[in-house]
Amino acid sequence: MHFRRGDLILAGAAALLAAVYALGVNSPHTAAQAVLSWGFVAAAAVYRTRPRASAVAVLVLLGLWAAVWLTAPVSLGVTPWLVFALLAVYGAERYVGSRVFGRAVLGVALAGALVSPMMWTLDTNLDWRYRTGVDWAVTLTAHWALLVVAHLLAAEQRTRARAREDHLAALREEERLTLARELHDVLAHSLVLIKVQANAGLVAGEERAALTQVRDLSSEALGEVRGMVDALRGHDAGLEPTAQLAGLDGLLDSFRAAGLDVECRGTPPARLTGLPAVVQLAAVRIISEALTNAVRHQVDARAVVTLAAVPGADAALTVTVASTGPDRPGSGGRGEVGGKGLLGLAERARAVGGSLRTEHVGDVFTLRAELGRRP
Repeated sequence: MHFRRGDLILAGAAALLAAVYALGVNSPHTAAQAVLSWGFVAAAAVYRTRPRASAVAVLVLLGLWAAVWLTAPVSLGVTPWLVFALLAVYGAERYVGSRVFGRAVLGVALAGALVSPMMWTLDTNLDWRYRTGVDWAVTLTAHWALLVVAHLLAAEQRTRARAREDHLAALREEERLTLARELHDVLAHSLVLIKVQANAGLVAGEERAALTQVRDLSSEALGEVRGMVDALRGHDAGLEPTAQLAGLDGLLDSFRAAGLDVECRGTPPARLTGLPAVVQLAAVRIISEALTNAVRHQVDARAVVTLAAVPGADAALTVTVASTGPDRPGSGGRGEVGGKGLLGLAERARAVGGSLRTEHVGDVFTLRAELGRRP
């Protein structure tokens, strides 16, 4: 069985108290208390690993303790084990998956408070008597208030823990989607250009030049994929942000080499390298996917990439890619935004606080992304 360090520390403290009770045995009733004390030690040892069993055990032990206390011929004093009632209520609500169980434990503890040794007091003759009147009401109210506070604190901690778990799950899902987008963008861009270069080389009889382009593109794609794998494995020493605007000219040249007539306008990329790395990465991936779609879906396409730095502390960059050319036969109607590529671009834009819109009018397909603008 697995034990948690905090539970073992609590069990160690309980064992010291149990040892005190064991040393004080002088009657059958004190012997019974000594035996019950070691039961509390066991319940403490599994407080978080077996919270349901621990809570039930504590309630049973406290009930038996009250029975021994009530039947003893002489006063046995108030026991520190009463604190375990608070621990049982807290643990049942905080660590057990069922809220019904937590409320049931609270209800039993509230009922058990009626026979708690704290409900008795010494009278003027030094005899123990059950509290009455206002004294009874105040003492019972204090009992119940402590138990309810323990329950509410546990419920709040449980809600916060669940919110943290939900947040981590959302982060893991976003990480998975980010990886899927990266793999799609890197591989789709590279494989499309490789296919175009290979076909062009075969048609023109320039196999050597085509193979050189294929080699360079595949090496670049493998390098980016290897970088993502290294980052996932935690081997981030020496890694730099990939696909930044500083390399945009090289990206456009690779499309020009594949036969796409592409022009870059607006703010020069060199003036945008101060933008956050995630914004630059999103911009480059969006441009790459838009140009890849132009190569795949349009005949003799011409593309214009426009970059515009947007002033203001809450703004970053606007990217517009307009490609002109008739649709290829059987291209599937790229104007539908249900494709995985465009869906991934929309997700990428939203991930950096932006938005993405597309428009397909005649032979012109326009993609516009606003990046880094958070509402």
